[in-house]
Amino acid sequence: MPELRIFYDLLSQPSRAVILFLEMNKIPYESVLINLRGGEHKTHEGLGKVNPFRTVPAMDDNGFCLGESGAILRYLVAKYKVPDHWYPSKLEDRARVDECLEWSDVNMKEGASGYFVYKFLGPKMLGMPVDSAKIEERKEKLDKAISSLENYFLTRGKFIGGDDISIADLKPFGEITQLWIFGVKPYEAGSKVDVWINNVKERLGPHYDKAYKVNNEIMEQGVLK
Repeated sequence: MPELRIFYDLLSQPSRAVILFLEMNKIPYESVLINLRGGEHKTHEGLGKVNPFRTVPAMDDNGFCLGESGAILRYLVAKYKVPDHWYPSKLEDRARVDECLEWSDVNMKEGASGYFVYKFLGPKMLGMPVDSAKIEERKEKLDKAISSLENYFLTRGKFIGGDDISIADLKPFGEITQLWIFGVKPYEAGSKVDVWINNVKERLGPHYDKAYKVNNEIMEQGVLK
């Protein structure tokens, strides 16, 4: 049994980023599925021991426990021999990857995840009242984040870090594609963001289908649009 345990839910965008990285690099791990919709993160004893904040993803590597997807991804890169494009050894290229990771955790997450919650998840699945002001606020942040991707982060190559995929691509990709569940693509057809989305999806190959299995099933049902 692998010494590495990952606590996750595939409906969690940061969880998918970690799982995709592990799968693409053939790193063995033990899956510990946490049902966020069922509130299992609040009661799961193992998760509470690994991550006192009870968020996913969380990692237990033979007793070394870690939360937050960005920290987990950097840890895995450092521990395992993965191709350099994931987190470049060249200082300037690595700094660009870090720049996008830090930016995405605030800007893209606030915009995409916030819009996802206030516009769709809350009213349609959690019974929350519609808050038009919050929806508009998060939509503006999402539009601004998409513009930043288009005009800054995607000006150096096919991917955020250059000509091949890096850990910087996984997190904003997950935030944006989460909105597909509700039939929303918050970018223009043929734009740099659109091309990049397709490049990432193609680069992920069959691992995309595995990580997005739950999302795709919900999307195919069409009941949440």
